[in-house]
Amino acid sequence: MERNYGLDVVRIIAIFFVVMNHVYESAYNLSGVGPHILSSQQLWSGYLGFTIGRVGVPLFLMLTGYFLLARTWTFQKV
Repeated sequence: MERNYGLDVVRIIAIFFVVMNHVYESAYNLSGVGPHILSSQQLWSGYLGFTIGRVGVPLFLMLTGYFLLARTWTFQKV
């Protein structure tokens, strides 16, 4: 099977989104006590970055499905 560089780009984007999700979650403390002391602009920025960062997980799932379906499956025991 020939290497598809487009899939590498999707993987890089997914990694970036997952890291961004974790950074925004910890920087803005969105799950804890922090949101009530932030300004509205900081809240919007935090929730927007956190939400966009959530796109990374479905991208990883789609890549995994693609790589599993691209295999040649046999029913013989090895």
